[in-house]
Amino acid sequence: MIQQSIEASPNTPTFPWRDNFEILAESIDTLTTVEMTAIGPGRGIVRPLYDAAVEAQGGSPILIAARRLVEVVEPGSTVVLSTGIVIPDFMPVGESDGPPGIAALCSILSHGLGALPVILCERETAGPIRDTVEALGLPVRSYDSAQRLATAVVIEEFTEDPACAPEEARQLLDRLSPSAIVTSEKLGVNQAGVTHTSTGKRLDAKRLRIETLIEAAQARGIYTVAIGDNGNEVGFGLIADAVREHKPFGRVCQCECERGLACVNATDNLIVATVSNWGCYGLTAMIAGLIDRVDLIPCREEVHRMIDACVRAGGIDGATAMQSMSVDGIPSDVEESMVEMLRVIVSMGLRRRPARPF
Repeated sequence: MIQQSIEASPNTPTFPWRDNFEILAESIDTLTTVEMTAIGPGRGIVRPLYDAAVEAQGGSPILIAARRLVEVVEPGSTVVLSTGIVIPDFMPVGESDGPPGIAALCSILSHGLGALPVILCERETAGPIRDTVEALGLPVRSYDSAQRLATAVVIEEFTEDPACAPEEARQLLDRLSPSAIVTSEKLGVNQAGVTHTSTGKRLDAKRLRIETLIEAAQARGIYTVAIGDNGNEVGFGLIADAVREHKPFGRVCQCECERGLACVNATDNLIVATVSNWGCYGLTAMIAGLIDRVDLIPCREEVHRMIDACVRAGGIDGATAMQSMSVDGIPSDVEESMVEMLRVIVSMGLRRRPARPF
């Protein structure tokens, strides 16, 4: 049940009282979109893209998505999630941005909302994702086994063949009947149907066709939300014009299609963050606030374990192509400190300050 917004006390001044969860969301949004990017194609774009997302969705994307997930995800239902990028020779089994954030969401969806998380990924990225999820204490099991457990996560593949994707999407939705689909750091296509890296280079590596599944889900009225940080990921179709305007190579890419990297695949809601993991942690924190479960926001040690497990399994820093304890060029202890700040932001935001005699 969503905790009711904290009412003003009788001694509160008469200025307009803001919804407490809107204040929480503003703080979370500010933290997860702070500029922390090296000079290059990604610097200076997060706030313009975030502002565009707010305008397109009519408010804080994290608050809108959290409220919607709490509303549609019922105990015993399935939530499909997806993450992972494969770039042969550079990130052959994926990167460290994506798996830790998705694992955090799996935890709150399972422990907090009673859902069964099913992660879809490429075969290559399954190892790091599995190790990351298990580092958070979540057992990975088959779908049949997971249905008989109080808490478990399922990892499955989805087709990489665009010709087979519509039928496989239909079969998967029939089988799982998910209440929602959540993606983080999953690439889509531009106007020409081409997938690009964040620097506007064509990416022809095989990838699961998550955009086809999302389109099929939306046709059935299933809620969809995406988390991303560069504009080439699924979900940015909601603000594709802003990506073309603000992101280098957003309008004109570095490949022969010359149609830009801006992804045209839209979801019902889009969360923009400096790092996709941060967007996942922010959404986790917002859900935790709504259901009064601050304990389900990962702590510093848990985030350290997740990043370490992902890196040990081959996860690469997507900014440096190094197998190091960092995410998008940012040391892991920054991400560890961020979740501690999120825990304090939410716990303080749910606590009433005692009256002071001065």
